[in-house]
Amino acid sequence: MLTSIIRLLTRNPPTRIGCYALKVVILPGLNGTTVLTQAFCDALPLWAEGVLINYPHALTDYQTTFGWLEEQLPNDDFVIVAESFSGPLAAMVAAKGHPYLRAVVFVATFAKAPRALPAYIYRLARFVPFGSVFLHRLMLPFVMGRWATPDLRVKLTEAMRLTPKQTLVDRLVAVSGVDVRLLLPEISVPTLCLAASHDWLVPRRASRDFGDVQVVTGPHFLLQTKAVVCSDIICQFVQEVVEHP
Repeated sequence: MLTSIIRLLTRNPPTRIGCYALKVVILPGLNGTTVLTQAFCDALPLWAEGVLINYPHALTDYQTTFGWLEEQLPNDDFVIVAESFSGPLAAMVAAKGHPYLRAVVFVATFAKAPRALPAYIYRLARFVPFGSVFLHRLMLPFVMGRWATPDLRVKLTEAMRLTPKQTLVDRLVAVSGVDVRLLLPEISVPTLCLAASHDWLVPRRASRDFGDVQVVTGPHFLLQTKAVVCSDIICQFVQEVVEHP
């Protein structure tokens, strides 16, 4: 415990932010819960205040979710860390502009549907037993690979069970039709994109739309399996581009 506290206090000591507590708004993946983003939040240093976002089950399309998300954003300086499903949402927020947004980090995500499949293919997911533990085990190689741990397996099962099947299906359909590439040139704040070296869900080419990409060794669930590594990279980026007024 003491070692963890010392690491949090000393890792990436802010040289330009000082004692300023910058908010880090963490946008979740397809399940929309905080279950799978808590580990990354816990890995942040003390000067970075994690703000976990949990999407209501009724929010499945990007426009409606964007409208709701705007109301949840802080009235203090913040950066966004957007995982997978939430990448387009972060792009929409940044392109529209927000007076307190200082930077955006895209993680294992996309600006356009990562797979060129018709929407009806995604609708077939309504026949998938998302609550099945067996299915969760089948998913592990695709989302966590060899980086899976017993704790992460439990968290994946919990996250999948907390989210209604129809919500997951509708969000998959939303992903199949999303394309926010035209918004990217309108983003004026600094951005960083982290891509996973072993991502079996979002191909590497999907990250190229975001410009400079840093590849992190790990699976699609980067923030879960590489929480400390991602925290270090993101915090270093924030220190370089964000200056407290």
